[in-house]
Amino acid sequence: MQRRTIDQLLDVGDGRAFPPDLERGLREAIEQGIEGVLDGSTQPLVLSKEPPFEHSAASATGTLAHRAIEVDVAAGHAVEPDRVVELASERLGRDRRFALYWDGLDQVERAELAMQALRSLEQFRASFPPVHAFRRALAPVSELWLESPFANGLVTVRGRVDLVLNPARTGRATRVLIDLKGGRARSEHPEDMRLYALLYTLRTGVPPVRVATFFLSSGEWMLEDVSDSTLEHAADRVVAAAGSASRRARGDPPRLVPGPHCARCPVRDRCPAAV
Repeated sequence: MQRRTIDQLLDVGDGRAFPPDLERGLREAIEQGIEGVLDGSTQPLVLSKEPPFEHSAASATGTLAHRAIEVDVAAGHAVEPDRVVELASERLGRDRRFALYWDGLDQVERAELAMQALRSLEQFRASFPPVHAFRRALAPVSELWLESPFANGLVTVRGRVDLVLNPARTGRATRVLIDLKGGRARSEHPEDMRLYALLYTLRTGVPPVRVATFFLSSGEWMLEDVSDSTLEHAADRVVAAAGSASRRARGDPPRLVPGPHCARCPVRDRCPAAV
């Protein structure tokens, strides 16, 4: 399985060339588009795919699993899985939202949550080569926060990439951005990854060569090679989202579209369109 991941997901050959003015062109297009949709608004907007929420059993399990994988990637040597999860829970104890949920659990409930995180860690280890042994070849970065401001700071777009792999090369796109998921594929996953590709390009000036959503339970993934049109599409979505958020800020009612995302919505109980 590790060999399959290397050959089919991480092996990008020499990468790809990209226009030297790619980042500048994307930023200018977004700036111009946002100027047209803000309609004179001066209220700062923060756009992110993660809405405010209170932890549930599912979200807390995912958070602990991701932190365990982050600890595992950061370790310079092999660490026992139980110890990795223990370290992850200790570090998350400093996170206000997670600590509030964790402190409300009894000993058995904490053990159950830790065991689910341990399963995710084992699935990750079974799917990817041991990072501590191949650190130079993989050049891993985990939980990478990305942010880009526009319109003199009136609009800020944020995102967090679970895992970035492959060494960078001057003048070539070689990095692979990966989102780790414990659940099933959803229609929004590819769009999330395109947004991350855009944010990475705006932040570094170099696009990733590939993005993928990796499903830990099955070892399968949804993959897309990043092209200029991929990034332009993501830029258009940022402009559209800025316009929608601006209209909401002015009091326009939202257009409610039910779907699988309703299960994670914090206002599901009082939404007339929830499913």
